[in-house]
Amino acid sequence: MGYERKWTRRKFIRSSAAAATALPLAAKSMRLRAATAAPPACVFSPEQEEGPYYLDRELLRSDITEGTVGVPLRVRITVVNAKTCAPIPNAALDIWHCDAGGVYSGYTKINPGGPGGGPGPGGMPPKPHTTDDLVFLRGVQITDSQGIAEFKTIYPGHYPGRVNHIHMKVHVGGGATKPAAADSAHPGAAVYSGGHVAHTGQLFFPEDVSRFVEATHPYSGHKIHRTTLDQDMVFHGQGGAGSVAKLTPTTSTQLSDGYVATLVVAVDPEAVPRLVGFGGPPRRR
Repeated sequence: MGYERKWTRRKFIRSSAAAATALPLAAKSMRLRAATAAPPACVFSPEQEEGPYYLDRELLRSDITEGTVGVPLRVRITVVNAKTCAPIPNAALDIWHCDAGGVYSGYTKINPGGPGGGPGPGGMPPKPHTTDDLVFLRGVQITDSQGIAEFKTIYPGHYPGRVNHIHMKVHVGGGATKPAAADSAHPGAAVYSGGHVAHTGQLFFPEDVSRFVEATHPYSGHKIHRTTLDQDMVFHGQGGAGSVAKLTPTTSTQLSDGYVATLVVAVDPEAVPRLVGFGGPPRRR
């Protein structure tokens, strides 16, 4: 027994010495691999159609609810450089979407359930005329040093031919300014101007969550047929699978208390992509 313990101890010392010699070599090898590894590659977020309801109002604000009723939603988007994966600070993230009943501000007199009432096959023209000066569920935020912009809004509803979604644009090279004409509904509000649009896209939601939300008030009172992700022309025809947000419930007890939607949008800040045609395929960069 004594011999066996002595032999095991000598073996342990030899093994430890070998390990001590190998560790610096392994660490050096890891450093070499890290130094020579290719930089991370990001996937471009697909360009998707602007849709017919964009308004160039560009109000700088994080809370865009303006009293609209629906399941609370915080949208947290990180904008990164698709070539380097580095965050893009000081970019303007511009979002807009419909309310729980499928209505967009600026177009509230258009009945989304009536004849030719919404985008899609047989729907209204790509650019209907505005009917009012409202701007609920529209706003712009400047990304912080980590490339993050966040909004307080509600879960969007649906309208004929489209699944629940949020439109977005990424502007770069501009900045905040005061509008030439005062907005009586938003006195003192700054707007974003200048620069160029580096990306136009849409944000989608997991189908099971949208189904759950649509069964709650006030969405459940909306009798228009709902298009699913599988049926949505933009989702399938314009690369929407990479634009589905990750949703996290704000509470563990009541899902209708709301969600946080997070998404990374990868763009080329130097590019000025052409707009995707209405109902058309994504443009190649």
